[in-house]
Amino acid sequence: MMRKIVWISVFVLAATAALATAASQQSAKVQIPYEASWAGKTLPAGEYTVKWMGDTNDDVDVKILRGREVLAEGKGRIEQLGAKSPYNAVVARPQESGLRELSKIQFGGKTTVLVLAES
Repeated sequence: MMRKIVWISVFVLAATAALATAASQQSAKVQIPYEASWAGKTLPAGEYTVKWMGDTNDDVDVKILRGREVLAEGKGRIEQLGAKSPYNAVVARPQESGLRELSKIQFGGKTTVLVLAES
């Protein structure tokens, strides 16, 4: 009987840890309307899924995917805006090469902005 209680406790602890990890993982689909770069990778214009792991004011691990393929990985941080963004938007800054480097991603209907680390 004691052995069964120990196994149930281990299972509950593992399930709780998995749920806590899943809760801090976020994702959103964004449209990048132009060829851009980030984390040393060039991303053609198109639709992408952005995934990040972490919460507000934390450094987060960021992945940019097309389908299931990870095209770029790097760091970022989550910040809060003063008002909700009306739609998903990417913000980029021009580079000397002529490409634009992604710097922020805003999410429609949310005050959350994902600030991407510079390459």
